[in-house]
Amino acid sequence: MLTTSKIDPSGSDSQPLSFRDKLRWLPPKWLFRFLNWLGFRPAPVQALMDASMFMLPQWMYAVAKLNIPEMLHHGAMTSSDIASKVDANPDRIDRLMHALCQQGYFKLSLSNGTERWLNTAKTEVLIESHPNTIRPLLLHWVEDCYGPSTRLLDALSSQASAFELYHEQPGMDFFSDYLESRPTSHAQFANAMTASSAFTDRAVMDDFSWSRFDSVIDIGGSRGSFILPLMDKYTKLKATIFDLPNVIEASERTLSDSTMNSSGRLTFQAGNFFDQDTIPRIGANSAFILRNILHDWSDSKCEKILSNLASAMTGQDSRIILIELGRAGNRERSNMERGRTTIDLLMMTMFAGKERTTDEFKGLLNAAGLELVAIHKTRSIAQVVEAKLATAN
Repeated sequence: MLTTSKIDPSGSDSQPLSFRDKLRWLPPKWLFRFLNWLGFRPAPVQALMDASMFMLPQWMYAVAKLNIPEMLHHGAMTSSDIASKVDANPDRIDRLMHALCQQGYFKLSLSNGTERWLNTAKTEVLIESHPNTIRPLLLHWVEDCYGPSTRLLDALSSQASAFELYHEQPGMDFFSDYLESRPTSHAQFANAMTASSAFTDRAVMDDFSWSRFDSVIDIGGSRGSFILPLMDKYTKLKATIFDLPNVIEASERTLSDSTMNSSGRLTFQAGNFFDQDTIPRIGANSAFILRNILHDWSDSKCEKILSNLASAMTGQDSRIILIELGRAGNRERSNMERGRTTIDLLMMTMFAGKERTTDEFKGLLNAAGLELVAIHKTRSIAQVVEAKLATAN
């Protein structure tokens, strides 16, 4: 380790000074200002800033719940005006807005000596009606996932998920136990999944060859946020939305007036992918689509899902199409991999699921009597895993 001498003002002998201690030395003022202008952050400062980021989602959540981005969408407002509208403390609103401004959320305009807040591109996506809104995801993450994340440390040495430990109910399932007993959370989760589609669906539709299929079954297709645009793009494609009975009931009501439904191209079927008898059969030039399904489940549950689907496939021309984020097997560092590992840790927190590498996908498919055809990259964080029935040796 690099060392130098440190002078003790008391006059005692010098002591070794580590390189880490040298980082505490103040640079000349001109150099400090220059480095600050460049945005340079020493490792301790960067780590400290990263550690403080646990607060940022709460700040975003507060302004989203108060609908402040919606207010500013119609024009600039002062902190006092905002506070009056939301019945809040003006000083606290001003400090919250200032803190978020430092993160790129909101900006100030100065007119006639009066400061007014405006949205930025980052705050516009907190508006519910924005085409790329993240508001439902933010609400779901803070209200459903933030608490369980406080038990991640305990979950690392447990067979239970952080979600189970937080709710103190071993074996508690997020879908069948938590959401089913909380209609508001259930609707919010559905909205969150629809919102997440904006980040991947167009790339998945454009970067994978769907034209070879005559019909598809969207497993866990919910409200059709993926399948309806796909049917718009491929006008001869027929599709079935397959989901739990209560979801199908709601989807049929929501989509009763859609042209896809009235033309007979879109049908609905209630069932459960853990119940083989409820899964419709597919033949040549047809496919099962599972979009962000497997990452919610353990390996054993995934093998069960895939085995049930494989049993409903006939012939080598039918396919299972998995739309998953996946995870690099070579430890690469990239913006895409940062996003994938973040969601992987969310799956660890909330479920027994995970984002998987190519070898892990191969293992699941082989165990279910399937084989990997290819993994297709897209211009998004998602990838398309194509599988078929295993060829007999």
